[in-house]
Amino acid sequence: MRAWNAAIAALFATSRAERIALLLSGAVSREGGNFVDKLPGSGGEYSDIEFCASTITKHVIEANTDANTTWDVLIHSWNPDLRDRFESLYDFAATEFEDNEPYPARLANVFASGPSAPAWTREPEEQHFGALSHSLSHAKVAALALAHEQATGVRYDRFVLTRPDLLLFRDLPLTRLSRKLGEAYCNSHGGAGGDFHFVLERWHVEAVAANLDTILALAANPPLEHPKPYLTSGHGMMRAFLDHALGPAAACDPAARDARCRGVLSIDLVIFAGFDQEVYRKTPFHLLLLCPKAPVRQAVLAYLVATYGLSAESTAMLERKAKRMGCKGTTALSKADVFSALNFCSVLRLACIRAALALAPICYEWNAATDGVAAAARRAQFAADIWRKAPLLIRGALDAEALDRACDVDLLAGLALEDDVVSRLVTAPAFAVEVGPFDAARLEALPDRGWTLLLNDADRCSPDVAALWPAAAHWCLGAQGAGWRRDDVMASLAADGGGVGPHVDSSDVFLVQARGSRRWSVELGFVDEAEERRRTRDADGCCRTLADFRADAAWTLEAGDLLYVPPRLPHDGVALGDGVSSTFSFGLRTYAPRPLAWRWADEALAPAADEVDVLADPAWDPADGATVPAAALATAKDAVRAAVDARLADGDGFAAWFGGLVTAPRADAPDDAAAGADWDDALAASLGGDIVALDDADALAHAAGARFARVPAENGVLLCANGSCRRLDPALGDFVGRLASTPAIDLADIRADLDASAHARAVVAELVAEGDLLPLRTT
Repeated sequence: MRAWNAAIAALFATSRAERIALLLSGAVSREGGNFVDKLPGSGGEYSDIEFCASTITKHVIEANTDANTTWDVLIHSWNPDLRDRFESLYDFAATEFEDNEPYPARLANVFASGPSAPAWTREPEEQHFGALSHSLSHAKVAALALAHEQATGVRYDRFVLTRPDLLLFRDLPLTRLSRKLGEAYCNSHGGAGGDFHFVLERWHVEAVAANLDTILALAANPPLEHPKPYLTSGHGMMRAFLDHALGPAAACDPAARDARCRGVLSIDLVIFAGFDQEVYRKTPFHLLLLCPKAPVRQAVLAYLVATYGLSAESTAMLERKAKRMGCKGTTALSKADVFSALNFCSVLRLACIRAALALAPICYEWNAATDGVAAAARRAQFAADIWRKAPLLIRGALDAEALDRACDVDLLAGLALEDDVVSRLVTAPAFAVEVGPFDAARLEALPDRGWTLLLNDADRCSPDVAALWPAAAHWCLGAQGAGWRRDDVMASLAADGGGVGPHVDSSDVFLVQARGSRRWSVELGFVDEAEERRRTRDADGCCRTLADFRADAAWTLEAGDLLYVPPRLPHDGVALGDGVSSTFSFGLRTYAPRPLAWRWADEALAPAADEVDVLADPAWDPADGATVPAAALATAKDAVRAAVDARLADGDGFAAWFGGLVTAPRADAPDDAAAGADWDDALAASLGGDIVALDDADALAHAAGARFARVPAENGVLLCANGSCRRLDPALGDFVGRLASTPAIDLADIRADLDASAHARAVVAELVAEGDLLPLRTT
């Protein structure tokens, strides 16, 4: 029976179709590989990448391919200069080539102060970034594989992780690629003891992919000291992963396995540097526990209490015991000691890492031209890892021709002469501010350097600027660019050395370089309002700037580049070079909870004529006349609660209020319709038409600066425009959506809805009468 079962199992094993992803990750030190003095008998010569690729293809892919096996090759590499070389050798399913230039600043910044921080985090050297190059690339190629699955519908049965600069001298059967260290295959090159290659199950790959930030946090403050202070080498990381992390986890039940995968396991993955050398000079947590920044320590304790329900006494006990282990100093610890420390302090370590991430964001960089990752996958990454957490630079995000049309410097500067445009002139180095409108002579007299002209609502005044919204936001927010949340576009024209000084914004900002160059620097640490007040330089007649600004990361943006800066992250931009540097700042509307509630209450809870007083009962007046009865307090509280609950229970009323809020014109927009007539005419001209009577129109366009939104309601659908909402029948939901989301729409596209609904026709007529919609004749 046992033999029969084995035969059946073998039959199914050989007949089942299998799709495998070969994941190549890491960097090579130069073209051709990093095999100097490693190959037996090579005499110091090195093998080139083509030879490496041929051995991987022969001994991994071809050695494990039959009629039922399909292989896809994916790569993440820190060698963008070798993209063409790699792509000539492999038929890749997905690729990601990037420069690791943004990451050293991250490595140098976190925990880079105080006596317990390693010296190399304060003065990093190139060789210390090996940890990032290995660990982060492993995680990135795993994320790339999962994103490729999502984008294509492919689902891999196994993932094989290895390096692209690898030499093999015999076939590598997948049966040899076990999770157990004793069964791991070692090849024979050089005296390095061989490389480790292994197969990952799906949950292992998800664990690796889900913890990019964890790897970066660990890389910023290595938990071990080692002659080569790498967090991981190719050997050390893989051996630790095989020997310690996956072995115990594989025996867990699914729920426990997933919990371990998401928490401790993913950190164990990158904790053991130099594992095969058995060099341990400190416990894994010594530096984390002695982190010098008080806010980090406070965040750690708060996180432990809130997430794990640990008492202050428990967290203190954990810290004391871990510190005692750390007091062994340079004494080498046994493997058992390290495992004991690892298991005991894993919760504390995880809290330290998450607290560090919250206080010191990483910088991300994409390239629109060469990035092989699908836009949908990038937006998912933006939502999960970047939004409100970290700055993001996208090279080549916007089309140069569209930017050139929008960036007519003379036209934009001319807006500063208009009464209904908010404009300011800022002059360095004091960042003195003059408020417009200006006369032409003042602008013509500007010097060759050191000035910046700021123009609010540039998208209201320039149709070409307004047309950039979808392109500026689609990488991060989708094709429509979250239109209902748009605030305005501020144009900045600056001469060499011009800027407004280091500052923070209270909302998300997308900075698009339209012409020339500008150097942007960011400080990798969020600044709350209290710290902003403490650091602000607020001289009369000058911009509010931050003192003690630290440029932790910096980039020079060229035309078409986009930089996303989250709220409360200090940043500073300085124009470079001859000519005028033009930057468009795309801002989104945001609302803090308490001000939002105050604005709702101010409108929703206005007194009504038929209300009855609730505190008029004479029986509540005590003998002394000065004591407020407890019953009166309770009655007042109940009355407030009832009033609020009654208004919130009106779902349609709240929807209409919120729709009006998000579409209300900016506070500094012109008050009268005539002031915007010129901008409407310019908009019509840009669309190739003229403003006519509604009966003569063949198209409708949103008026210059108009804001539209469709808001779902309990009894229909709301069409909101410039602060006013109109309820329509639910059957007209698609019609409302097209009208709200399309800045210019052919009447033929909505003719059927207009013919079928007198209400729809009336609403369009009202919007035209209010000046929110422009009727155009384009033929």
